[in-house]
Amino acid sequence: MLGFLVGLMMLLSVLLIVVILPQQSAKSGGGAIGAAAGANQMLGVKKTNDLLEKITWGLMIAIFVLALLTGFFK
Repeated sequence: MLGFLVGLMMLLSVLLIVVILPQQSAKSGGGAIGAAAGANQMLGVKKTNDLLEKITWGLMIAIFVLALLTGFFK
């Protein structure tokens, strides 16, 4: 059971990295990334950013709960 929980945490961690990478930082303002994000918001793709943020929070909460369960079973 412990090995399964650790493996699931590793999988969720990789998914969290994949979801976080395309998100634009709130502090970055220039460059190609900032221009692309501005174009996306102008074209109405802001909902994608909201979805990525919700997925990020869900994955973080899932990893936290799994970490608590891992500590309980250990």
